[in-house]
Amino acid sequence: VTPSHSPSHPKHAKFARKKLLKTLQFMDPTIIESHTGMKVLTSEQYEQLTSDLEKTRSSVREMNAKVQEKFSDVLKASMEVQNMKKDIEDMKKLIAENGGEVTAEAAPAEEEKEETADTPEAPGADDGEEGEAEGESESA
Repeated sequence: VTPSHSPSHPKHAKFARKKLLKTLQFMDPTIIESHTGMKVLTSEQYEQLTSDLEKTRSSVREMNAKVQEKFSDVLKASMEVQNMKKDIEDMKKLIAENGGEVTAEAAPAEEEKEETADTPEAPGADDGEEGEAEGESESA
């Protein structure tokens, strides 16, 4: 057990901290600055810095919100591009199956696909493909 006046004892640390704070109140700010390397602020300077900090934080929050909006717009556009690429690949497959010929039945179905690509539901595009596949089997 260490005695309370020993520097490693918690009570001594508490006492030393209190004594330091009391003596700092009466010390010249230039002495504090030279010993600690930190600038001593007046209450007006401190208030000014805290208000500037709050303004900066609020502007950063606003910018973060704008960034999030832009990011969501980019994400939506990216998803639309992916859906369009998938539709294009599906159309290429259908054209390859038809032997490169666009029949009168296939053209309206492709137009329906383009219209359904704008809607978020992809099952409508699958229905159009099944209709073409049925039409091919009937004509064969």
